[in-house]
Amino acid sequence: MLDSLKTCFCGGGYRAPSAIEQFVSAVQFGYRVIPNPDLHGEHAVSGEVGVNAPVGGRAHIDVAAFQSSYHDLIGPTAAPDSIFVFQFRNVQRARIRGIDASLSSSLIPSLLDAQVTYLYLDAVDLATHEWLPYRSRHNATLTLDALGGLAG
Repeated sequence: MLDSLKTCFCGGGYRAPSAIEQFVSAVQFGYRVIPNPDLHGEHAVSGEVGVNAPVGGRAHIDVAAFQSSYHDLIGPTAAPDSIFVFQFRNVQRARIRGIDASLSSSLIPSLLDAQVTYLYLDAVDLATHEWLPYRSRHNATLTLDALGGLAG
């Protein structure tokens, strides 16, 4: 049987648009970004359930399932009736949920550590049922650290 730490988190919040999101007027990498003074703040309600547990003598697993529901989510998108012109706009209703998992191990104690992480996202605009831009569905990483983190 595994000794484990189980967590549950629920909360909500409000985020006002930053000055950059609301008033930017710039060209980045050939794309024009225009201001949106009508941008509203976003509201979110989030929850997460997770488990963190040792596995064997040198490994550790950490898994969490999460969901956030947004009203007026702030995000970059194409400006209406424009090509290659973007601005920050509100997504009326959005949901981002997923699973975040990692396995870490001390392969050679005090000499070589490894960590594998995987993130699955389901990020959707609930009004249009389209995927939220700039969010990858699958993300995986492998990290190797040597000599107590002096090299990696």
